[in-house]
This record gives sequence, structure tokens and C-alpha cells, in this order.
Amino acid sequence: TCYSDDETILVKAPYDLAFPKSMADSSLVANVITEKFVKYLPLYRQEKLFKNVGLPISRANLSNWFLAGAEYLKPLFNIMHDDVLKLDILHMDETTVQVIENAKFKSYIWGVCTSKHDIPVYLYFYKESREHNNAKIILKDYKGYIQSDGYEAYDKIDNCIDVCCMAHARRKYSDFITMCKGKLEVSSSLCLQGLKYINELYSIESNLEKEKASINRIYEVRNTKSKEVLDRYKIWLDETYPTLPPKSNLAKALFYSINNFNNLSNYLLDGRLSIDNNRAERQMKNFVIGRKNWMFCNTLNGAESSSIAYSIVETAIANNLNVFEYLKYTF
Repeated sequence: TCYSDDETILVKAPYDLAFPKSMADSSLVANVITEKFVKYLPLYRQEKLFKNVGLPISRANLSNWFLAGAEYLKPLFNIMHDDVLKLDILHMDETTVQVIENAKFKSYIWGVCTSKHDIPVYLYFYKESREHNNAKIILKDYKGYIQSDGYEAYDKIDNCIDVCCMAHARRKYSDFITMCKGKLEVSSSLCLQGLKYINELYSIESNLEKEKASINRIYEVRNTKSKEVLDRYKIWLDETYPTLPPKSNLAKALFYSINNFNNLSNYLLDGRLSIDNNRAERQMKNFVIGRKNWMFCNTLNGAESSSIAYSIVETAIANNLNVFEYLKYTF
């Protein structure tokens, strides 16, 4: 507002538009992204929905608006990336994604999320492979704990401690028991013994959760009760594994625990750590649900844009924000 001696002049302040030369305004682009990544509606279905209400918006236009929106969100994504690397506990997981433009190679989405003790941030990175170097690129100069499913790439990163997933170790046994279905009684019995040790560890975690134990209390209990169970489990593994045919399914079930035992035990090092990597697996589950609907990305640019959009959307959801309103506000 400007004042003169005899009158007041109202001036409308200029502001930047996110998409100044587009027929789509911020709310429309926010809607396209919300429909695709929250409701899992591919662009061709959105095209049909618009057509049904008398709006002949082509899939090509929807795609261009989505790409423009993701590009606008990229600086925010970069800030989130920098912020999580300042923490000392991260969860990571990977899953495949089909990219038509890169059909000769198996492409991957790498997921990174914060621990339950930090502000929820969920990041997705598109990479053209699962090569170890991609983990180093994503983590840059990160120092701290990495909770993973046992993928050896994380164990080879300097200044990082890999904390493996006890749920994966348990799954090896439960899958074998399901496969047996009452047969192979001796093998099933051995498998149940291995499963019993892991269930003991989870029982300790469950009691701590019910107790709403402090981080220091969790650390103390784990380094007494959990360590004692892990010591007994290690003895059993060392005694049992050599007695099994190396290529048998039961030997394979034990091998995950034997091969990763030190990293499986690393959750004892800090009371903030989790016994498993289920947090990252839940993160990737939403991406997998979306993948079942839109099935693939046409281009590398589309895959990278999708990873950015997923990061913003999933982080907003994790922080109890209305995704549509948040995107509209951000734009």
C-alpha cells in the first residue's frame, strides 16, 4: 500500500507463477501428481476421467505438466537429501523399475528414509543399475549407521556401519517351513530351532516397546538379554551349518544369518537402532503398489521425475500433510 497526501493507492504485488506459460495452474498440476502418486492413477486413466467430465486433456499434456511439476520440486528434493545426510541413522532398500528407454538394463529405485527417532523423510532415487557405486553416490559423504537388508554395497562404504535386517533372517526360516508343509521332519525341526532364537530376540523388542523404554534402557537390555540370545544363536549356527548339505534349502536359510551375523548384531550398538529394516521395506511397498498400476516409465527423465514426486508425496504423507494442498502451496 502506497500513501500520498490526499489518497491511498492500492498496488497488487507481483508474484512468480510456477508454470507461467502453461494453461495449467498450480492446483491442476498438484492434482495430476496427487492422482498418480497417492491414488495410483496412471496418466491414461486420468485422461479418461477428464474426458468424462468434458475436458479433452491429452495424456501428452498431463505428462508435460507432471514433468514440469517434478522439475519445480527438484530443489526441495535436493534440500531434503542434504538434510538426511546430516543424520547418523538411515534406512535403505532397493526395488526394480522398468524403464522402456533403458530396456536393455534392469533399472532400480533406491529408497532412503530417516529413523523413527527423526523427522520422517522418504527419498527415492532412480539409478540405471544396482551397482555398489550408486550407494556411494546417493550417500555422498554420509557417516553413520545404515540399516539394510544385507546388500553388501552398504558394508563397503567408508565411515558407515551396516546394520542388517533380522526380519530377513527370520523370513528365511519361515519360507523354508512353508515349503516343507509337514514333510522333512528333521529339517523342519532344525529350522524351528533357528526360528526360536530369532523369535526370542523379537520378544525382547516387543517387551521394550510395551514398556515404552528409553533409548538408554533399550541399549542396556539389548546388551544383556539380546546379546545372550545372540551368543547362543551363533553357537547353534556354527554347530548346525557344517552338518547340512551345502546346497540344501535349509543350509541356504542358515547362511543368511551366518554370512551377516556381525551386521545382524550391530543393532546392539545404539538404542535408537531397529532390529530390522521394515521401515524401509514399508517405504518401498507404496512404490511397488504404484508400479503395479502404471507398470513402467517411458523415459529416463520420467523415471527421475517420478522418484522426485514420490519423495515429496511420501514425505508429506508421513508428516500428516494433505498432499494436494501441500503441493499447491509449494507451487
